[in-house]
Amino acid sequence: MTSTTDRAQELKDPGSTSGLPASDEFSIFTGEAVHSLRDMLTEVTFTPGPGEEFAATSMFNGLRSLVPFCHAGSEGFSIVRVYLAPNYILPAHTHDSDCLYYVLQGQAILGKRVIEPGGGFFVPAGKAYGYTAGSEGAEVLEFRHATTTDFHETERSPARWQKILENAERNDGWKDADLPY
Repeated sequence: MTSTTDRAQELKDPGSTSGLPASDEFSIFTGEAVHSLRDMLTEVTFTPGPGEEFAATSMFNGLRSLVPFCHAGSEGFSIVRVYLAPNYILPAHTHDSDCLYYVLQGQAILGKRVIEPGGGFFVPAGKAYGYTAGSEGAEVLEFRHATTTDFHETERSPARWQKILENAERNDGWKDADLPY
């Protein structure tokens, strides 16, 4: 499944009247959403089978995002605030831009590493990664020197997919999750 958003095209157009600040302007932001992460995505792909099943049934129920800052045009910075439901497993994926993650609350679990509030991690463009929210969930800030990005799910392990799908089922696909924003 592949999708492209009109908003991503608008962000690439330097002449856009989106109300976002230019990258050469001093800017103040309030923390209110200027748009959503989905608006920043230029392309989203999932592998046939379990990836598409997860995307269609559970993925977006278990996470919330908002974009409190983004420059206009194709050059500049963006900040995305993401909240993952308790025990939510984000499948392995890549982005076409470097990203620095800062944990605000909860825990982000990457393999055997547990990242607590105040800690974070850096993921270079094209590097596959995924993480799991702790039992209290996780809230992270994503800092990018990019105004758009893509999402290519890369999870290939059948055992890992089974774990992800069973976890989603155990949590009823997070349909009734009381998540912020």
